[in-house]
Amino acid sequence: MKKRIFLSMILAAVMLAALLAGCGSGGSAAQKEEPAAAESTQKEAAPAETKAEDTAPETESTEAATTSADEAESTEAVTTSADETESTEAATASADEKENTEAATTSADEKESTSSALRDAAEENTGVGNPWSDVESAEEAAKGAGIDSFVIADDPGLDLGQLFEKTYRCMHGIAEARLEYPASALTVRKGTYAEEGDISGDYTEYANTWTQDVNGIEVTCFGNREGDAAKSIWTVDNMYFSIVAEGLGGDEDFGLNAERLTAMVNSIQ
Repeated sequence: MKKRIFLSMILAAVMLAALLAGCGSGGSAAQKEEPAAAESTQKEAAPAETKAEDTAPETESTEAATTSADEAESTEAVTTSADETESTEAATASADEKENTEAATTSADEKESTSSALRDAAEENTGVGNPWSDVESAEEAAKGAGIDSFVIADDPGLDLGQLFEKTYRCMHGIAEARLEYPASALTVRKGTYAEEGDISGDYTEYANTWTQDVNGIEVTCFGNREGDAAKSIWTVDNMYFSIVAEGLGGDEDFGLNAERLTAMVNSIQ
């Protein structure tokens, strides 16, 4: 009995020792396998870190390239904008210069045209010549005109003030006298030449026209104020007569009233 118990105890001790030995081997194996696993993890992590380190320069390089591209595009845009602005300014300047040139050309053409017209007028006047001749008296005026007589009374009896100047001139077919008063002047003509019965040479269009009888002579009167004759014309024995009155004191519508006109017509022969 004791012997069996003893054997059982020995067997149990052996089994316990074996079990303990097995546990120690397992723990050592596990401990040996863990460094390997850690080393493998480190090896696997190292490429990851390497990849990260390798990727970082590539990323920086890509960003730098992108930034450079953006800067290059921005520079090109600025350059293009500057070129377009310069081109626009050049086009505007060219248009302004063209307009100025055209204006100058037009002005020059107008000036040349005006000068040409003045030259033509001067040449025409020079070619025709002045048909009038200044003379000293009414008698010389009649002779130069080729008519029998030309007489104006020394004092026609007008209330126009003092007659301070009387001048004469003539051309073929017309004798003329100019009488100047302080504020008015009268031009008297007599002759054989008249355009449509009007020898006066006054082509002004007046507002009013009327006739006045002077000792049986029908005188046609023209004036802007009715009753004040700025121009008067009549005919006696195929001779044409006229009186043109003008204001020298600012009265542009000056004319001879009925009394003054009667006095002048009676003083002319």
